[in-house]
Amino acid sequence: MSPHLIKYQLDTGLRCGNLTQTKILAHCLRQSTSSIVSTEAEQSLQSAVIVGLDAEWFEYDPSYITELGISILQPEKVNATIGNWLSPWKVIANMLNLHVRIRPNAHLVNSELCPGNPDEFQFGKTSFVDVDQARGLLRDAFVQFSEHGEPRPIIFVGHAVDNDIAVIKQRFGFDIEALGVIVATIDTQVLAVESGLIAKAKKIRLCNLIGKYGIWERYLHNAGNDTVCTMVAAILMAAGSAKADHSASYKELKYYAQSDSGNAMTPYGIPRFCTKCDSTKHDSNTCSATVICDYCMATPSLIWKAETHKTDKCREAIKYAMLDEEEPSPEIKVTVHRFPCPCSLCIESTDPKRHEVEYAYSHLEQDCIYKG
Repeated sequence: MSPHLIKYQLDTGLRCGNLTQTKILAHCLRQSTSSIVSTEAEQSLQSAVIVGLDAEWFEYDPSYITELGISILQPEKVNATIGNWLSPWKVIANMLNLHVRIRPNAHLVNSELCPGNPDEFQFGKTSFVDVDQARGLLRDAFVQFSEHGEPRPIIFVGHAVDNDIAVIKQRFGFDIEALGVIVATIDTQVLAVESGLIAKAKKIRLCNLIGKYGIWERYLHNAGNDTVCTMVAAILMAAGSAKADHSASYKELKYYAQSDSGNAMTPYGIPRFCTKCDSTKHDSNTCSATVICDYCMATPSLIWKAETHKTDKCREAIKYAMLDEEEPSPEIKVTVHRFPCPCSLCIESTDPKRHEVEYAYSHLEQDCIYKG
């Protein structure tokens, strides 16, 4: 059965209240034997690929995507654990994980409004890609074929997932939904409600969600780590795991991923890139090139930074250009959140108007009108 027809049946079940996102993901993880759609559709879902995605962008201008993180769970890997599901971690250990930094924007590291950790991918090696390579990576992740040459249905998993879809469509010109292969979009915000971890009128930050299972990740706001943690949370919720301490299993996952036998995806792009001089032979920590930024040289308060980067790599120029605007452009307002981190006071409130994603990402916690 085609992905389009499978999606129609799943969407109908969700609208009618006969299905939940948790049931769909549990079925694809072989954790539920109850029927969720027609027999033909269920047979097709046996070949569904589960794909997690996260994007990071520059804190002062969301038009600059800086990182992508992708995790993929192939149906063959799920089938290999059937009959031996002592723990959902047996499935999690079979995920393929990838983290890439977008070369033209890799110098834009978040540090003021949102902590950035682009060098701290915990589940493999980071590589650097240009925009065209990033599009190719996304296509390879979401467009996969069976042994008979038919497109495999995709189960798309994310945390507040609509935002990443909008950012990628807007900035890469790549419309994931238009590929016609996504049969279900699983949002861990929704799973958290369905699993009883949070009230229906609330949202939850990723760090707090994995914290429900005793997991703490030091380097969140790295697109690769965020994607892995999102997939871990989704699988634990779909498997009905209790709110227990899963930290030991998580540490074991990281240890295995960092070993030579870990489940890192085939690298895209190049393994090394200097964000200071654009060399592919070394990184910025060992760069001895002499560079100068005309913008910083002309700004008394920034002269001390002038010899740390080139003019076309000046984050301060982008920052002050955005701060000079009274508000983001209409294009950005419609499709992209103003800030990369939400106001925690709003996103975890019980006021629906405040915890809506668009509002929560429109300001910083220190600027929240509800503070105090």
